[in-house]
Amino acid sequence: MAEFPLLFSPLKIKGMELKNRIFMPAMGLGHSKDGHVSAEDLVFYGKRAAGGAALIIPEVMSVSPEGGYGKGILRIWEDKYVPGIRKLADEIHRKGSKLAIQIAHMGGQLDPKIEVDGKIYIPVAPSSIPFITGSIPKEITHEDIERITEAFAQAARRVREAGADAVEVHGAHGYLLTQFLSTRTNQRTDEYGGSLENRMRFPLQVLKRVRKILGSDFPLIWRFNAADRQPEEEENLAEGRAFAKKLEENGVDCLNVSTGSYVDFQFLVPPMEVPLMHKVPLAREIKKLVKIPIATSGRIRTPEQAESILKEGSADLIGLGRPLISDPEWVNKVKRGESKYIRPCVSCLQRCLPLENKVNPEAKARWGAYCLTNPDVARDMDFKIEQAVDKKRVIVIGGGPSGCEAACTAALRGHQVWLFDKEKELGGALRYARMMPGRQDWGYLTQFYVNETERTKVKVSLGKPFEVPSLNEILPQVVILATGAKLFIPRVPGIDGPNVVPYDAVLKGEAKVGKRVVVMGAGETGLEMADYLAEQGKQVTVVEMRGVLAPRMVFYCRQFLFERLEKHQVETLTDTTIKEIRPGQVKILKYGKEDATLEMDNLVLCTGVVPNNQLVDRLRMLVNDLHIIGDAVYPRGVAEAINEGSMIGRII
Repeated sequence: MAEFPLLFSPLKIKGMELKNRIFMPAMGLGHSKDGHVSAEDLVFYGKRAAGGAALIIPEVMSVSPEGGYGKGILRIWEDKYVPGIRKLADEIHRKGSKLAIQIAHMGGQLDPKIEVDGKIYIPVAPSSIPFITGSIPKEITHEDIERITEAFAQAARRVREAGADAVEVHGAHGYLLTQFLSTRTNQRTDEYGGSLENRMRFPLQVLKRVRKILGSDFPLIWRFNAADRQPEEEENLAEGRAFAKKLEENGVDCLNVSTGSYVDFQFLVPPMEVPLMHKVPLAREIKKLVKIPIATSGRIRTPEQAESILKEGSADLIGLGRPLISDPEWVNKVKRGESKYIRPCVSCLQRCLPLENKVNPEAKARWGAYCLTNPDVARDMDFKIEQAVDKKRVIVIGGGPSGCEAACTAALRGHQVWLFDKEKELGGALRYARMMPGRQDWGYLTQFYVNETERTKVKVSLGKPFEVPSLNEILPQVVILATGAKLFIPRVPGIDGPNVVPYDAVLKGEAKVGKRVVVMGAGETGLEMADYLAEQGKQVTVVEMRGVLAPRMVFYCRQFLFERLEKHQVETLTDTTIKEIRPGQVKILKYGKEDATLEMDNLVLCTGVVPNNQLVDRLRMLVNDLHIIGDAVYPRGVAEAINEGSMIGRII
């Protein structure tokens, strides 16, 4: 393609020719039920192959029972798993792409006990030291080393026999092979510990055995940490450079350069606070040293970014992980000149991490990866958009994520859709979320809906509230109320005073605050508002009646936020209620018994939200087919709003 000539140029890795420079890297999705490739896997990865990615690397496959989580992870430690991989290879090839299989052993970076098919296994690692997962693994013996080396080799054999196009050995992210390289996790005194030469011995032993069983003609990729960011130990890039050269010398055909481990998971699976293209500098350093192709990934979002990486010579292959989850057609859309219609990944981590879904109170029944921006993900087999038999006139009231998704989905099905919003731009509460420090990626989603309503020919009316007489003009057969939520105002003496302002009024520039600010409420919005104000030089105190701060916020995002709040010296008071608001003062009650006074210029309300549904009763009298969705039903999150909008758009 003329606009992105390097991105759409072919690349050869050994005998495997890729039609472009875009691949889907392996990610932990947790779709497998019993270790076999599932029907869901075939559909999920098949859609990404059909979407134009040149190379698909499914989620990691464990080479032995003690080497991976028992639930959700794919397995390759026995021949019985080969038929499923062969089906996947056939599906990927039918869709015009190549398939590489990533094989791994996670070592000590697992739960203290792993249950596989009713049997309990204890993790193994170079040294018996505590891991962040809570395990204290058994120190790996020489017999274990030989057994696991052979397990990698036999796994590689199965990959080739299954008809896949390449093997990727996972030697990064704190897994077993990396644990041997790190002085933090490898404290051995034998020939496998101590010097760098000794610490490289086991990974190179695995490499040589895998290369031998594959033969010299089969492509071998190595996922490789060029440097780690672990706070306990700053691995220097010099060791990464030395190991990269050893890998090339011993038969690796492509280095997939990465960083991070479970200790610093935020760099392994980066939230939106992490800079774009954050792994590219490491790839650039390694590319200077070797002649084999270099792959990179990590917060690469646009074709312009991908093309620039290739143009500057930092890498040869571009990994799009979560962007291909959110839009499997990413590559095809770019090729057609439709980049503006890519459904974006916003790096929110709210649904694509199986662990986050496991602990999320609204998703705890699920295991596996979903997507906040794309409701089709993990529902590909039964979640289809089909043309409506009876085309209708549809009014959507509210231009937040639920309303926009409903409007666009209905329009795609052939309905004639009008969307009304009182604000001057689409996005709802996302318009405020994108203004918070480090949260600007929410803006990608608001812009997507601007572009998508244009593409689907939704008639959008902005800047004035919906008026009931519009019903008589349009004569809709369906009305969807998606008016979101409004700020909850608690009953506190003085809360209607001139020194009390809603958070959104501050963000819109309708209200200004003084030097000393009290933020009432420490949910996600309250803490982000405190961060926003502190960044402007305000002295901020956050008051929260509960005993926890932002309990529903994704852990890795919360970690960055807490660091910034500490840096700005934001004071947080939990188990504290506000008794009264006075000019220049807030009276508080700490732990229900300690009275205190906070001096302040303004109090900013971040007190949660309630449904904004005052039109419901009137519409029910005038409309036969009325649907209420999103926060207008009851306040939840963006994922639920988009999901409900999509569902209602598919059934009306």
